[in-house]
Amino acid sequence: MSPEDELLNLTDEEEGDAYAAWAILATHLDVLPDDARRYFERLCAKIDEFDPREDVEVALTNDLATPVIRSKARKALGKKSPHDYAHVFDWVTAWMKTEGVGIEKAFWDYIEVHDLQPDQFDTIKFAYHKVRRVRLASM
Repeated sequence: MSPEDELLNLTDEEEGDAYAAWAILATHLDVLPDDARRYFERLCAKIDEFDPREDVEVALTNDLATPVIRSKARKALGKKSPHDYAHVFDWVTAWMKTEGVGIEKAFWDYIEVHDLQPDQFDTIKFAYHKVRRVRLASM
């Protein structure tokens, strides 16, 4: 069995040789889509510059482009509102589960329990849906 076949038939418990894996990839670049082929050609060229078995392992990663993930400044939901949007969402969700009521009834119950004015129904509804969208987007 060729080294290439051995590497391709490894089980999850076995470790492969990274250098051999890159060598095999370099010989099969023609079957990749154009964008992927160009990307791996650049990586393989970097790998050919040295033997990772002789150099420090980390040296290879110094030359490879890795994405830098920067955290975004997040504005607080409801910053200009007197209501805590997250509290509204958590309370309404818990109330619907424990009391077995629908969402509209839960909004009205929130207004009643927290001694709010009835004209704040739309504000509570907006707060709930705003947090719901944000939490769903972050899943």
